[in-house]
Amino acid sequence: MADISIDKVIADSNLLQAWYKVRANQGCAGIDGESIEEFESRLMPGLNLLRDEVMYDTYRPRPLWRIEVPKKSGTGMRPLSIPTVRDRILQTAVALVLAPKQAD
Repeated sequence: MADISIDKVIADSNLLQAWYKVRANQGCAGIDGESIEEFESRLMPGLNLLRDEVMYDTYRPRPLWRIEVPKKSGTGMRPLSIPTVRDRILQTAVALVLAPKQAD
């Protein structure tokens, strides 16, 4: 296995690449109510804070927002668990390091 370190995950270039992937997915806000647009309005301070929280072991993921959406079949509902934007960025940053080809 390749050399995997948290430094690679929280590298500025990797967090920025993760942000672009999260933004491209156009997901909704998580339980904290912060939208993609709101996070983007303070992008670099937000990414720097996320990096620092991971580096100094103060990062804590937020609870998932549970919602139900109608199934495509039209019969019943499907539960969804939606992470916050910042949690999605970190999850994507980890995926980019662990499986760079699959994360594309």
